[in-house]
Amino acid sequence: MLIAEIFIIWSCLLTAFGLQKVGQLSGAALWVTASVLFLIVNSFGLLSSLLGML
Repeated sequence: MLIAEIFIIWSCLLTAFGLQKVGQLSGAALWVTASVLFLIVNSFGLLSSLLGML
């Protein structure tokens, strides 16, 4: 589980740096966007694991 979380956090960091390079977003905007995407991905993961338990 810890390894999966490390890859999720790494993906969030790469998304933020990609938004900075490609989208040329400001520092605050790119971290907010990356954090929102991080929360959405984790929410879908939590929802799928809860549905898998049923």
